[in-house]
Amino acid sequence: GVPNSQHVTGEAADIICPGFGTPAEVVRAIVSNGAIPYDQCILEFGAWCHISFGPLNRRQALVIDHDGTRTFA
Repeated sequence: GVPNSQHVTGEAADIICPGFGTPAEVVRAIVSNGAIPYDQCILEFGAWCHISFGPLNRRQALVIDHDGTRTFA
């Protein structure tokens, strides 16, 4: 990670939910549920969901993989 990561301040976590579905399904569920005030929800390399919370809660939904970073659709 990086020194200014939200993980360091307890504002972010990388999660998987095998009983719920794939990491993409977890991201989709969080993004489509308007009640969760997240800052970023990122499908990272198809392997886990990064979710962070902060003072702005920008509701950025992204994909990060070997092709780069783009909006989660």
